[in-house]
Amino acid sequence: MIWLDSVLAIPIIGIRLRNNYKAAIGFESRVMTFADTLYQSDGDLTVEQKGPWSYKINSKEYTFHINMNDLVIKFAYLMSDNRRAGGFPVIEKPEVRLYTEIMRDLIKHLGNLLSVFSKNESLCYNRVGIMAESNLDEDSLPPGVIRYIEHTGSPWQNSLVKVKSNVLSKLDSEEGYYDQCHHIVEFEKEKIEEKGYRIALDWQRNYKEARRATQKETITDVIECKEKAFEYFDKFGEGNLNYE
Repeated sequence: MIWLDSVLAIPIIGIRLRNNYKAAIGFESRVMTFADTLYQSDGDLTVEQKGPWSYKINSKEYTFHINMNDLVIKFAYLMSDNRRAGGFPVIEKPEVRLYTEIMRDLIKHLGNLLSVFSKNESLCYNRVGIMAESNLDEDSLPPGVIRYIEHTGSPWQNSLVKVKSNVLSKLDSEEGYYDQCHHIVEFEKEKIEEKGYRIALDWQRNYKEARRATQKETITDVIECKEKAFEYFDKFGEGNLNYE
């Protein structure tokens, strides 16, 4: 279990595709094939064309952004209301799920998406992204986030009033790839009780040479990236970066 399992955190997974217009052949047909498969398992969904070779599919708790540049899957909690005769609707909160559990479902959906798109031999990718997004109150902040905010505010004796920052840092580098992470922190002191702290970590592996987007090999890469991202998320949340 990682610290993100102890808070209400939203996972997002994405693959950046290499620009290749040959991959556009049959693109729309593949999107509709995937939508049809998704409908068989999840029921009602909406398909919206956002532009040439760009689609957004909403299915229950999942949103799929599919275009020539990216394959992105995001989870969202859905509120439901029970309507009562002669009374106001009663809002029902969804059951909170573990971040790691939802991420497993995202990878499963990505595998299903790739099973359709990987038939196109021109489809290649050069980046995998694993993201965590959360809106926390002051009592829910892990030690590492507190330390990160204090470090950010140290030149001003921690008299921060409003923060909206995105720090991108390179992490590890190997022969065939390098890893990096966006650290996004947003808050406004006077509105903490209302809006809380928005914390997002966007871990990315950038491959120096594009890789063929086959289902099996891509999912293997994604799982490896997920493990490395979780390891870094925990390091950040525990405050084990070098703040000296």
